Amino acid sequence: MTLILFGRVVEGIGVGCSSFSCPIYASEIAPTKLRGMLSGFMQMTVVSGLFIANIVNLLLKNHKLGWRISNGLILIAPIAIMIGIFFCPETPRWLFKNKGRESAEKSLKRIRGTKDVTGELDAIADAMEDEGNQVSIKELFTTKVMLKRLGIGMGMHILQQATGINPIFTFGGIIYESVLGQGIVALLVLSGANLLSTIPALFLFDRLGRRNLLIYGGLAMVVGHLVAATVFVTGCSQVDKIINGTNVTEEVVNCETSSGILMLVFTAIFVGCFAISWGPIAWIYAAEIFPLNVRASAVSLTTGSNWFMVVYVY
Repeated sequence: MTLILFGRVVEGIGVGCSSFSCPIYASEIAPTKLRGMLSGFMQMTVVSGLFIANIVNLLLKNHKLGWRISNGLILIAPIAIMIGIFFCPETPRWLFKNKGRESAEKSLKRIRGTKDVTGELDAIADAMEDEGNQVSIKELFTTKVMLKRLGIGMGMHILQQATGINPIFTFGGIIYESVLGQGIVALLVLSGANLLSTIPALFLFDRLGRRNLLIYGGLAMVVGHLVAATVFVTGCSQVDKIINGTNVTEEVVNCETSSGILMLVFTAIFVGCFAISWGPIAWIYAAEIFPLNVRASAVSLTTGSNWFMVVYVY
């Protein structure tokens, strides 16, 4: 158990680093018209992993070595990342700032697949001139404009986790095992809704705009949560037992099958609307609102607020 916990700490460090570096990397190499889709693709990989994990868990739930095989299979992803990262070019913006125009031009030609990148290089140069020198973390908190943007970025991440999306996937199996007797299947349904809803989201970020998706997606999430909670309160009850003359309430839930299915449907609606709005957009938005001279520090803070909220919710 000590080794498992130590491994989880190391794994957590890796996840934390990648969760702030991936959106930055995507936002800096993507062309303007595809920036939302490519920045949001990180969310697509996350939900795909969740879906595949639930399929594996369903297939291995009765296997005597199930949890060992499941933990072994997850090595495929980090090994692929370790190999693949060596084939990824550095971002032109970073190269322009740290190694000059020539290095940035080589990288941009490789990324765009064309030799005509003069216009985009000029735009990068103009943007960097406007942004000025690197801003310290102290200046990030003392500059009014940056502090406002930081508040928006951190607020979005905090609210994203306050929706309760992680507890749904963490405890959803236990809840629906009590409600329907099919906890793993219910998780597969929810992760499937998560995956299928993220696909259209990749194309809607740039067409409908981030703000519209946040507003209407948030309203739909409220409906999903509210209906699922109402059905649970009205259609389900806890089991009471009398032991030695004492009335004891057990952690066992009695639900009509129709109520359980209705709960699952509206929870899936909530998850689907989250996947199309607050799930990916919080990451995209934070990576886009900060200038290059402060982006890394600012996005690391917004990402930290996300993981802090994950811990707080649990």
